[in-house]
Amino acid sequence: MDAYRNTSSAGYKRFAAKVLDIKTKIEQLQAELTDARANVNSLRKTLEDYVQKMNVD
Repeated sequence: MDAYRNTSSAGYKRFAAKVLDIKTKIEQLQAELTDARANVNSLRKTLEDYVQKMNVD
């Protein structure tokens, strides 16, 4: 555990790099999720508009 307390140790640097990688991946996934939600909302609006314009006789 002492290796993680010493911020200049190799163990701490590996740990910090892994944490940074995970943080970066989370940020990427959050951006993808935001884009996907926007796409779903756009498609939903397109479908709703199409259904409203349908003429069922």
